[in-house]
Amino acid sequence: MENKALQEERNSAFDFDEWCELAQKNPEEFEERRRAAVEEVISSSSPGMQQRLRQLQWRIDMERRRCKNPMMSCMKLFDMMWDFVHAERGFLHAVNMLEQVASGTVPVVEEARGGVETAVLPFGSGRACSACKAGSHRCP
Repeated sequence: MENKALQEERNSAFDFDEWCELAQKNPEEFEERRRAAVEEVISSSSPGMQQRLRQLQWRIDMERRRCKNPMMSCMKLFDMMWDFVHAERGFLHAVNMLEQVASGTVPVVEEARGGVETAVLPFGSGRACSACKAGSHRCP
């Protein structure tokens, strides 16, 4: 709950117009504050996520540096975001696999590493509810 409260506080404290004005009037200050805000979010994440977030932020920063202007940077990051969603093993693929597992089917992962076809096996909680004992369904 603490993270959710912190996130709500951050969202309510964010003033888009203030940041926009700062970017126009003092780009150096804007960049410094942007980096500090990103670092604050990463640091407030779980230790297991911090490394992944830092790697993602590094990639974002590198893409921004390669671009000649802010609009090009925005378009590149937009494309990068959609690649994460629609890529062969992207977000939609993961959601689809979770839906299959939740519905009781075993999704087949094609062309896994090494070219070997694999299956994702659902593991039960080890507890059986009354419906499971009656044989009417199986708990995840």
